[in-house]
Amino acid sequence: MILNDVNEQIYNLSFDFLRKTYNLTGLKETNHQSLTEYFTILQHVFTQLVQAVERIKLSPHSKLQSENRLVEAARVKRVGKENIAFLAKRPHLLAKDPVNGVIQVGGQRFTPTHLLETRRHVHYDKAENRFVKWVLVRIGQKLKDVKMRLAQKSRVEDPNLTKKLNLMQSQVQRLLQHVFLNVGEMRQLSISLVLQMASGYREVYRYYLMLLKGLSIQNDLFRLSMKDLAQLYEYWCFLKIHHLLSKKYELLNRILSKSIGVDYSSHWISHSRLRWFIKTC
Repeated sequence: MILNDVNEQIYNLSFDFLRKTYNLTGLKETNHQSLTEYFTILQHVFTQLVQAVERIKLSPHSKLQSENRLVEAARVKRVGKENIAFLAKRPHLLAKDPVNGVIQVGGQRFTPTHLLETRRHVHYDKAENRFVKWVLVRIGQKLKDVKMRLAQKSRVEDPNLTKKLNLMQSQVQRLLQHVFLNVGEMRQLSISLVLQMASGYREVYRYYLMLLKGLSIQNDLFRLSMKDLAQLYEYWCFLKIHHLLSKKYELLNRILSKSIGVDYSSHWISHSRLRWFIKTC
């Protein structure tokens, strides 16, 4: 009851991944995912996510792209048929050569001074690789947000958590250095067969969907710590009083305060660092 009331008023105020105790949780659809939920799910899938990206590295989705360059005829290694039409439109690239000329025009022999050389190279800038890069960049930003949030808390630093965050950040940065992720920015998400079926890609896509979800308290896969019961009860008392007063009164202002209490004569409530001035509607 207390847990439901707290979550109804302030979503996931009861979750705390720094506690040693935990409850078992499962995934659920949500439009209001907390940073704690995100990090809890990420911890569970992070190793598998890294392994999936490493599998993609072995056989990334790509295509061969042809590139034509104009080079001196003596340096061309392979001559393609495209040079016939190219030289027909550019006679200034032909030099008279009565002895060794390979092109005969009007009874005269010519040798090309420059030719097109076609080179093929592997092109990785595909939508699927852009998606993988985008997912990793988002994860890196979320990890940075977690570190910033912890730095703002007036609590003793947890060395194990800090070490874990630093390790995860370094792993993400290492993955982003792979050649197949040297691609442009993702402009829109297109769910292709490669994302749904190709090895590595389908796992990254599945973990991405998991990271969008929230957590519900149940007997399932994810371990998520809870606030101390006394602290949770403190929240519940304040929220209940606030909820009851809000039915007949309206909030005027809030100022900093370090006390916790209720004054019915002047109609204000203070909790943690907030003091609420309320007047009759």
